[in-house]
Amino acid sequence: MSIVRHTQFPVEWQLGAFGLFNHLPDICLFAKDLNLRFTLSNPALLRMLGQSQNEDVLGKKDADFFPPHLCEMFESYDRHLIETGEPVIDHAELIRNTNGTIDWFVTTKLPLRDAGGSIIGLVGFTRNLKHFADTHDSFLSMNPVMERIIKDYAKDLTIMELSSLVAMTPGNFTRVFKRRFKMTPTKYIIRVRVNVACELLMNTNLPLSIIALDTGFFDQSHFSRNFRAIKGISPSNYRKKFTPS
Repeated sequence: MSIVRHTQFPVEWQLGAFGLFNHLPDICLFAKDLNLRFTLSNPALLRMLGQSQNEDVLGKKDADFFPPHLCEMFESYDRHLIETGEPVIDHAELIRNTNGTIDWFVTTKLPLRDAGGSIIGLVGFTRNLKHFADTHDSFLSMNPVMERIIKDYAKDLTIMELSSLVAMTPGNFTRVFKRRFKMTPTKYIIRVRVNVACELLMNTNLPLSIIALDTGFFDQSHFSRNFRAIKGISPSNYRKKFTPS
């Protein structure tokens, strides 16, 4: 793994903690500076981006590798993190692979600070949900809940059902989930549904009413209201903005 020698990055942290990710083939590690340029990558990230060497990634931005709608989403989360210092924990998102297929990835991002505590960028990692079952912490985290939400997002998932997956009472589960993900389980499910809707809006000609039902919303009005609340734009305008001409 190549690490950019940046005076703001603690050298011992670069050589120590970052080096571990060379030996985790299913975890894509990255770091970005305040301009959201990649300053660090590991072999798994290179494979995900379809690149062969670090020099093909370092100094570049998401726009060099991902479609505009994903770049807009990545940047909004990155900017908010840099401005507030609030981490992004286990954010589920659909990402199109270099071969055209689509997979669910789960991403965590944390602020990167200098010795004085000032934010100088961010560091994060993303994992393909396919590999969650292989991680050692599968039964010590919310991974079973995450897998169920991703698989059955369009169904009426209850707090009782989700809490049973991790052997918690509904009340304790909701508290733990909110503490970890900074939102309620219900809001998280809605965000997952909206992410799926984004792909359908861009890559199909399905009417909004069908997309609403296919992604688990009650009707088109319910879908549009939640979509606009998260994306700041209506589904129809989102389709116009990001559908290739």
